[in-house]
Amino acid sequence: MNIGFWCCIVLVPCFMLAGALVSYFITSYAALIAFIVWGILFFKDLHIDAHKAFEKYLLK
Repeated sequence: MNIGFWCCIVLVPCFMLAGALVSYFITSYAALIAFIVWGILFFKDLHIDAHKAFEKYLLK
């Protein structure tokens, strides 16, 4: 029996699974970073006081 053939039969599914898991985690990590950045930008301009919220639109 050829040892290279059996190594490929065993290792190819392992590497495919590892590649799928790594790509899933990288994609999830990128989505998490995008969500955090969106949250920071959203809450940066969020004001509870109406006067403070629209202060920048007042004519001077």
